[in-house]
Amino acid sequence: MPDVQVDGLSVFQFKTNYGGTSVVAVDSEGVSSPAVASGQAVPPATYVIKYDGNGATGGTAPTSQSKTQYTDITLATNSGGLTRIGYRFTGWNTAADGTGTSYSEGATYSNDASVTLYAQWTPNTYYVRFEGNGSDSGSMDTQQFTYDQPQKLKVNAFKRTGYTFEGWKDDGNVYTDEGEVSNLTAVQNGTVTLTAQWTYEEPKKGSDGTYEVANVGNLLWIGQQLKSGAFKKVSLKLTADIVIPSDEWVPIDLPDGSPSTFDGQGHSITFDGTSGGLFVDFNYSTIENLVLKGNITGKSVKGALLNSAYCTVIRNVMSLVTIANTGTGATGGLVGTFGGRDRNGQVSTIENCAVYADVSSNGYAGGLVGELWEKNQYGMILNSVYMGTVSGSKAGAVVGYNDSYPSSPSTLENIYYCVTNNSNIAVIGDIGAGGTVVDKVDPKTEAEIKAEALSILGTSWEVGSDGLPTLKKNP
Repeated sequence: MPDVQVDGLSVFQFKTNYGGTSVVAVDSEGVSSPAVASGQAVPPATYVIKYDGNGATGGTAPTSQSKTQYTDITLATNSGGLTRIGYRFTGWNTAADGTGTSYSEGATYSNDASVTLYAQWTPNTYYVRFEGNGSDSGSMDTQQFTYDQPQKLKVNAFKRTGYTFEGWKDDGNVYTDEGEVSNLTAVQNGTVTLTAQWTYEEPKKGSDGTYEVANVGNLLWIGQQLKSGAFKKVSLKLTADIVIPSDEWVPIDLPDGSPSTFDGQGHSITFDGTSGGLFVDFNYSTIENLVLKGNITGKSVKGALLNSAYCTVIRNVMSLVTIANTGTGATGGLVGTFGGRDRNGQVSTIENCAVYADVSSNGYAGGLVGELWEKNQYGMILNSVYMGTVSGSKAGAVVGYNDSYPSSPSTLENIYYCVTNNSNIAVIGDIGAGGTVVDKVDPKTEAEIKAEALSILGTSWEVGSDGLPTLKKNP
C-alpha cells in the first residue's frame, strides 16, 4: 500500500543506506514520477500517544508523547501517581476494558500510529475475620472478598448460652447473618473484623408466671425489662448454676414498691470480678435458697446480694463472696442497708443465712449487714452465721451501723460469728439513735461453728466437705 496519494500518484517512502528518506511515486501505469525519482527527501511522520486515567480517583495521567515514524519510543510510567480506590495500577491497554493490546510501564512502543493508552486496574483482595464476642462454642474461618464484587457473608457458626445472635458489627455498621456485603475495606490484603452481636435471651415462663433463669443472659434480660419499665415486678426461679462476667454485668434494680420473689433453689451465682452485687434494690420482696460465690470490688458495692432492701425477707442464703468497697458506703456480706416494716406487718428479716467471706469498706462494714436503717422502723437478723474478716471505719461482726429508734428496735437473735482478724470486735460497729435487741449473739471459734451452727440454720442446710454448714440444693 502506498504511504500517501499525491496528484494521482502512489507515493512510497523508504529509508536509504545513508540514513536519509527517499520516495518513489508511481502512476496508474506503473511509471515512476521523474520529479520524485530524482531522490527528493521527505520528512518522517509523527504520531501522538495519549494517556487516560480510566476511572482513577487520584493522581494525574502522564503527559502525551510524540513518536517519530520508524523510531521506537519508551512508554510512560505511572509518574503522576494515578490511584483508584479499592484497586491497584497494573499498566496500560489500548482499550479501556482491557481487551486491546497491553503495555507495561516503560515498555517499548514501535507502531507508527497514534494511540490512547488507558490505565488498567485490578481490584484489591481483602479478608473478613469473624469474632465471637463472648461465644462459648463454634468457630469460623476467615473469608476472602474482592473489591467491588458483592458477596454473602458466611452463616454464623458461633453460639452463646443465654443469648440470641442478631448479626455482625464493624465500626458502627451492622450486617445480617449471610447478608450480602461489598467494599468493607479498600486496602489490598487488608483484614476487617466483624464482631458478633448478641441480645439477651428471654427465659422460659412457667404456668404460674415465674421466669426460669437458666443462664446469665436470662438474668440480664430480666434486668433489661425492669429498667425499661416493661414490667414492674417479677417472680424468678434459678434453674442452674451461673457465672456473671465482669465486663457486662449491671446489678438488677427492682422498681420501688414492686413485690417480687427470687428462689435460687439451692443453685449458685458466681461473680467473676464484678463491681456490683446481684440487686440494687429489692423492696417488699422475698429472696431465698441461693448460694453466692466469687469476688466483688468497686466504689458503689454495698452487698453481695443487694445494696438495699426495705420490707424484704431474705432466708436460706449462703455467701462466699469476698467484698471490697473502695468507696465509703455502708457494706455488708449480704446487704448494704436493710430495714423497714410495711403496713401489713412484714418486717425486713434475714434468717437462716450464712456468710463465709471477708468484708471491707472505707465506711461502715458488717459481716452480714452494713447498716440497719429507717428510723421508726424495724429490722431482724435471726438464726444466722458469719465467719471471716471485717474491716471498715466502723466495723461490726454482724452489723456495721445501727440507726433504728429505741421505740422500734432492731432484733439480732441466735447468731454465731467468728471474726478472724479481730476477736474483740463488737457485734455492732456503731450505734446511732439506737434501739437493738441482742439475744444469743455469740462469738465462736471456727471449730465451734462447724460443730454447732447447723442447729440454728435449719433443715435446708447440711454439713459441707469443709465441715461448714452449706445450703442444700432443691431435689
